[in-house]
This record gives sequence, structure tokens and C-alpha cells, in this order.
Amino acid sequence: MLTQGVAGVLDDITAAEAAGFASYWVAQVGLIDALGLIGAHGDTGSSMELGTAVISTWERHPHALAAQALTAQTLIGERLIVGIGVNHQPHVEQSLRMEWTKPVRHMTDYLAILGDLLATGSVAHAGEIWSFHGDGAKPSPGVPKVMIAALGEQMLRVAGRRTDGTILWCVGPKTIRTHIAPVITDAAAGADRPRRR
Repeated sequence: MLTQGVAGVLDDITAAEAAGFASYWVAQVGLIDALGLIGAHGDTGSSMELGTAVISTWERHPHALAAQALTAQTLIGERLIVGIGVNHQPHVEQSLRMEWTKPVRHMTDYLAILGDLLATGSVAHAGEIWSFHGDGAKPSPGVPKVMIAALGEQMLRVAGRRTDGTILWCVGPKTIRTHIAPVITDAAAGADRPRRR
């Protein structure tokens, strides 16, 4: 993405729509904001989903991410997937100079706030890692989908119970078949939710 620049990625999204792709994913890397870029693409009338893969939760409060996501969702026509992840311990500790602690609790608190704000515009959550009490007018009635980067069993269970699915990286069909799909499917069934992506 960095070598293409903003204009190049926007051209690529337009080409993917024209070619009939089902989805297009923008990584949050460097200093180009993935949700800002997606929003700039606008509502073209296409049904192609546009997603982030992924935005680091450590760097944005869930309230700030909800505002960005709802704005982007409004601009592109209700087809956004918000892909988030806890990032990697070395990046969090060395680059961000933050304490890597309780990543699963971090994610469940984050999702509690983000999910309520995306769905209703209101939340009252006092968490161990993240907290927010407040509300605001949603810019659109739709609710963006949320997926998390998950590979470990605990995080996959969170994905199955609380999100629309998981975003994969560096795994093959065997890992999906023998580990990822069974864990996330079991967690979704246990929460009486449909099969996750």
C-alpha cells in the first residue's frame, strides 16, 4: 500500500469492484489511515465489501474507532468490515512503549465498547483495560461487521462468541480445518450464533 499511495489504492479498489471481487481489504500500516482511505472511495453502488485487515486496538480507543468506522460506513454505503487485532507484543512494547498485558481481556473490553457504539451509539462499560460511558448520534442506521485477528484458542473463542469472524494471516488449509474452524464454530454455537467467517 505504501508504494501505491492513496491514489493508487483507490484506483485498485475501483478496479476490484469492476472485476467483481466480493471484498477488498486495506491494511493499517505506516501513516495512511485505512478507514480514511476506505471512506474516500465513497459509495459507488457496488456490493463489494470493504474491510480493514487489521487496525491495532492499542493505538485507538474504541470510541475513536467507532466514530471513524461509522463515518466510513456512511460514506461507502453500508458495506464495511472493521478488522481489528491486538498487534504483536514487540511492537506494543518497543514502538508504542505500552505495557503488553492481558491481550484477551484487552480485546473483550474493546469489543464491548466498540460493539455497542456501532450498534446503538450508546455504551456504559467499565472494564479492566478499556472503559467508556457515553452516547452519540449515529451517522447511519447500519452496523458495520467486526472481525478480529485471532489464531490462539482463547482469541478464536472470543471471535466466535462476539464478532463476525476472524481474519487470518500466514496459515494454510490444514490449520484452518483442524484448529481455526472447529474452535470458532464451537464457540459460535455455544453462544447460539450462526457460523462465523
